[in-house]
Amino acid sequence: MCISSITLAEGNPVSRQLMQACVSVDATQVVASLRKGADPNTPSGDEDAEIFRDPWTLSLPADCKRLTPLLAIAVTSRYPNPPRVIINSQEDAMWAARTMNGIGVQELRHRDNLKAIIAMILISHRANLEDRDAFGGTALFYAVSNRSLELSKTLLRHGADVNVQVRSFVDGPSGTTPLHQAFWSAELTQLLLESGANPKARDSDGRTPRDWAMQFGDSKVIKLYDME
Repeated sequence: MCISSITLAEGNPVSRQLMQACVSVDATQVVASLRKGADPNTPSGDEDAEIFRDPWTLSLPADCKRLTPLLAIAVTSRYPNPPRVIINSQEDAMWAARTMNGIGVQELRHRDNLKAIIAMILISHRANLEDRDAFGGTALFYAVSNRSLELSKTLLRHGADVNVQVRSFVDGPSGTTPLHQAFWSAELTQLLLESGANPKARDSDGRTPRDWAMQFGDSKVIKLYDME
């Protein structure tokens, strides 16, 4: 299935509402938008970038032009919305960094669980698991790189491609897979391996997922590769 050639601005207005609900991680509004006829596979366009601005860092995803609702769920911040509006100043940037570091595990898990629920809703309405952004990243790739464990599990249960490789990346090598990005979680690494992820896949620098784990991960992840 291909991403629709009709963008949010050109299509049904409720599709934009669906995208905004996904970015807000609002399951109630996601359901309401779908009931009104929103298309879960309508991508964003040039004029939709502001929908995706991170309220903590004020940054935008590297690609805002081809994000479907499922991709949007995966790239949206793992942190709940800040308690105040952040402006582009050094003082606010420092406050945001301190506040984000203080967010507890339970809050992060709650948001991750909501993301997983929304993904299941979208998939039940025939959202395409394998839609890609301009860099070749899928929802699973970004869920793993964004450290969304439950969302990653949900996508895997529904058959997401575990060996997808990004064509290029803004701040890293091309050719990375979800397994490369899973260096932070032994549980997710094991699940990816059990789902058929290739531990010998190499990025454009020639590094395998084990090499990434050696550089960025911990001993539990490395041990999984040593058992292969």
